[in-house]
Amino acid sequence: MQDGAVSVVLVRHGEPDWNLVAGPAWKGAANDFAPLTAPGRQQARDAGSTLLADGGVERVLSSPMTRALETAHIIAGVLDVPVQVELRLREWLPDETYSWTTAEEVTSAYADMMRHDGKRPMNHDLHWEPLDVVRERALSVLQPYLLSESRVVAVCHEVLIHAVTGCPQTPHAGRRVLQADGISAASRSRVGGAEAAGRRP
Repeated sequence: MQDGAVSVVLVRHGEPDWNLVAGPAWKGAANDFAPLTAPGRQQARDAGSTLLADGGVERVLSSPMTRALETAHIIAGVLDVPVQVELRLREWLPDETYSWTTAEEVTSAYADMMRHDGKRPMNHDLHWEPLDVVRERALSVLQPYLLSESRVVAVCHEVLIHAVTGCPQTPHAGRRVLQADGISAASRSRVGGAEAAGRRP
């Protein structure tokens, strides 16, 4: 990383083991107890090594969800920096009533959100979190770092990264660079079509 060029690197969590939470049919956020798979842990180690080769960071911010926390601690171990949990970096909610139980419900809500360009119509049947709300809460955490000279990594989630950067479908342990001059551009980016329908974010 070049001096002054980068303030925040957004890293998506590694591959989670959804099978561990699919069987009990837990509701809502209980699904977010899923840890990483063995390949997911290796993805996190590889991400940490890449960040170290790029010059390192001062701290790792993390979503409170298990898949992100595990990824963050693996990366932080490689970089030898602290982890700071930020509740507002949690993933997009497929249902603000926290009543979903299956992956199919999540992918259906995601496809519906994409069809509506991230803007939930009034009196809509589904209760997913609008994308501008995701973006605002994420930037409330990230903007102070964007305006400082601190270099940080934020381990978070696919839809949150999309909301902030305008870039959809970040792969597991993939990264996007967020710069202060990119905030206004991201706010103008459209969500895009429903090409990701059927995928679990």
